[in-house]
Amino acid sequence: MAAPITVGIHTLGCKVNQCDGDRLCRALRALGLEAGDQARSQVQVVNTCSVTATADAKSRKLIRRLIQANPGAAVVVTGCYAELRPEQLQAIPGVTAVVGNGGKESLPELILALVAAAPGPPLPPAHRRCRAFVGVQDGCDNCCAYCTVPHARGAMASRPTAQVVAEVAELAAAGVREVVVCGIRLGAYRSPSGEGLAHLLRALRATGIERIRFSSLEPWDVDDDLLAAIAANPALCPHLHLPAQSGDDQVLAAMGRRNRAADFLALAGRLRQARSGLALSTDLLVGFPGESDQAFQRTLELARQAEFCRLHVFKYSPRPGTRAAGLPGQVPELEKARRSRLLLALGEELAARFAQRHLGSRVPVLVERWRAGICQGYAPDYLPVELPGRREWCGQVVETEIMSAAGGRAMGRPG
Repeated sequence: MAAPITVGIHTLGCKVNQCDGDRLCRALRALGLEAGDQARSQVQVVNTCSVTATADAKSRKLIRRLIQANPGAAVVVTGCYAELRPEQLQAIPGVTAVVGNGGKESLPELILALVAAAPGPPLPPAHRRCRAFVGVQDGCDNCCAYCTVPHARGAMASRPTAQVVAEVAELAAAGVREVVVCGIRLGAYRSPSGEGLAHLLRALRATGIERIRFSSLEPWDVDDDLLAAIAANPALCPHLHLPAQSGDDQVLAAMGRRNRAADFLALAGRLRQARSGLALSTDLLVGFPGESDQAFQRTLELARQAEFCRLHVFKYSPRPGTRAAGLPGQVPELEKARRSRLLLALGEELAARFAQRHLGSRVPVLVERWRAGICQGYAPDYLPVELPGRREWCGQVVETEIMSAAGGRAMGRPG
């Protein structure tokens, strides 16, 4: 019996990109190919991110590493970097094709055409997939001063509610325990018939899916109707990602953000009042043009007051075509690095505090990975948990007593 054709799919960046990679993986499996995060395969697909210069560099590094590890394999590059600067990727020796975001729907057909010319050893996936990413919205019209996403993802568009519900129901029937509902600006979801995200969340209750997560919500998109839907749906995990970006009002205004620091903190309070035990994570951007040390201190203070469970910290880098690239007051790289280190240290402190609060509690952990007798997974509030267990627990929910915590991760025992 011939070995199956394998396709490695490697995604960087946001959960919308994860959703695109997940959808491609399912499409290829439906065509009879073996698709996953294989390090070696006949075809390698890199789904790139371009939110910062660092993201560009990480994408190039991954592409070159995969080319070196897969001599003779076809290498296809897609995603936001491929959309914005395809010529830079086409110049990398060993890249077979570059496909922007607008051409992602054609990837299965392209990959089928490449597999015969790219022989290589198959490698089975390392773990069972128990979480699926479901894209419901794309594009953004906010045009924050630092952001390339509107150029990379295009105009806003949303899928019909019934179509999303049918996909999630199919995933649940196939044994998927958790779906991540994704959008570039998810809170602006509006189906062609006019329903918003709150209506979609209510409709998903009929699918039988065990856990629902949101990729990210802009603070100004959380209205009273969505807040009520978040409070009322027990399948929605008690964790939300709300990008704050800064704690200084002048910086927020220069960024083109629609909220101010006090608005953000008030929303965090309302959400936690509506949903007991809700955990919040955030994105923070340091070194935006004109950010003084006092402004940065306000960002540190906002992070402390909001009591985030996790900080995603980014150093500002000028992106071609964005308003911020030409602004005065560019912050020196050494100062950006210093501020980034301080925020990362605070993030570690907040994550450790978050994990410590779970000591002695019992949480249902969805096990995603197993290695050397240790299962790894997440509690509903996105607490990372390790516990002793068996390989066959992957994809199962295991009741776990939290015994200790270190480095923002909890350790527990089943039962």
